[in-house]
Amino acid sequence: MRFIISMMISGFFMISPLLTQNLQAQSTESAEDVIKEVTARERVVVNSSLNDYETTVWMRDVYRVISINDDANAAFFYPMVSDANQANLFSLLFNLIKDNAIEAYRFNLQNSGVNDDLETVGFRGFLDVYSIPYAVNADNTLSVNSYDIPSDEILGYYVKEKWFFDSKTGKGDVRIAAICPVLHREGSYGSNSSNVLRSPLFWVSFDEITPYLLRAENSTSISDITKLSNKLSMFDILRKRYYKGEIYQIGDRTLVKYFTTPELLSQEQDRLEKELAAIQTRFSKIK
Repeated sequence: MRFIISMMISGFFMISPLLTQNLQAQSTESAEDVIKEVTARERVVVNSSLNDYETTVWMRDVYRVISINDDANAAFFYPMVSDANQANLFSLLFNLIKDNAIEAYRFNLQNSGVNDDLETVGFRGFLDVYSIPYAVNADNTLSVNSYDIPSDEILGYYVKEKWFFDSKTGKGDVRIAAICPVLHREGSYGSNSSNVLRSPLFWVSFDEITPYLLRAENSTSISDITKLSNKLSMFDILRKRYYKGEIYQIGDRTLVKYFTTPELLSQEQDRLEKELAAIQTRFSKIK
């Protein structure tokens, strides 16, 4: 019996360093690593639930600007750097594009959003344009250090919402179609002046990033919008529109082109919000 117990204890001490090494290896896995491990089955399940809008009889595209200055939008920007528990949204998108897991579409004021007419963004050219350091690997892939990803300069997002009525279900709904991170970077013009350049970087399809957003938990408090404030996924936050953003475009109509003073622009935005609220009320009454 003593021999057996001794062998068990010896075995434990031989195995425990291996367990420790394994736990240490697991602890180095970031939240982004876990999020990006989406299986083929998960993709199939998600894709089968996406709306193709084929039976839509009414639709309106609404574009909003999401600012870091509104506390309701904290989940878009925090944590500022991905860690073992949570992923920064921009860093996640950046690495998914780098790994060719999703497409990035060139931002175009005349043709906003994501569709077949938009050109995809070449990742290496994108890095060069925005002076983001990278290394070229032996297999011609690119590596970017996490601290060189400019997450701290992403102070806004554009969000494209689709408001629609579906004849097949007989119901109205609002879906997120695409999001676009906006880089804020200081630039100087002339010798005595400085401004902040706001650069919309690229559009990504919400449908494409949905499998990853479902895995991306965010514990940022959004209690001023909803009583649910713990461990929501980024998908929930976007799908249920737990954010606040001013309307800057309806369809192909960019508001600042037609409402040229802050007062007129604010009045039109208020009018549109009331109109959308009335539409939302009608949607909710349809059983």
